[in-house]
Amino acid sequence: MGLDNERIDDLPPHRGETSEGFRFLHLLCMQLKQDLYDTRAKLGALLTHLAERGAVDLEMTTGQLEAARAVEYEHIRTQALVQIGEAVDKYSIQEPEGLDCASRIHLCKAVCCTFDFRLSAQDLDEGVLRWNYGEPYSIKKSASGYCVHSCSDAGGGCDAYAHRPAPCRSYDCRDDERVWSDFEAMIPAAQSRS
Repeated sequence: MGLDNERIDDLPPHRGETSEGFRFLHLLCMQLKQDLYDTRAKLGALLTHLAERGAVDLEMTTGQLEAARAVEYEHIRTQALVQIGEAVDKYSIQEPEGLDCASRIHLCKAVCCTFDFRLSAQDLDEGVLRWNYGEPYSIKKSASGYCVHSCSDAGGGCDAYAHRPAPCRSYDCRDDERVWSDFEAMIPAAQSRS
C-alpha cells in the first residue's frame, strides 16, 4: 500500500508519522545499499590492482579481513545509533518524596521536560509515548524543545502522565543545576527563566 505525501498529512498523527518513518528507513537502506555496493567495487578493484603489482598477498589479506570484521562487529554492536532506555518496570518506581512540582512549575517552566532520554521496551510496547523517528528511541519533542506530551504552554502537566516513562517517574530536580540555582529558595537556573 503506497501513500503519497498528501495522504500522509490526512492520516492520524501516529499513522502519518509511522509511514513517514518507514519511508525514511527505506530511503536510508537504499542509500546504504548503494554506498556499500560502491565501496565493495572500489575495494575489489584496488585489491586486484595491488595483487597484480605484487604489493599485496590476497591469501594473507583474507585472514586479516576476518580479524577486521570481528573488530568492526564489536564496534557496531557497542556503538549502535538506535538506543533504548533501561529495562525497568516503570510502574514499580517510587517517585522522589517531598517534591511538589505543581507549586514550582511556574518558576522552573518545566525545564526537565526538555531533557533528552530514551524510551524503554515497556514504553514502546504500550504504544502511548511518542518517539523521534530520526533518533530512535528518544522521546519526541515539539518545535519548542519540550516533550510532545508536556503541557508546558498550558501551565504544566503531562498529557501522558499515567504512562510517563521511568526517567520522568524517578527524576529529582532538587540538586540539578540545569533547573535550580537554589531549590530551597525557589530560585530557578538562569536558562529556565524566560
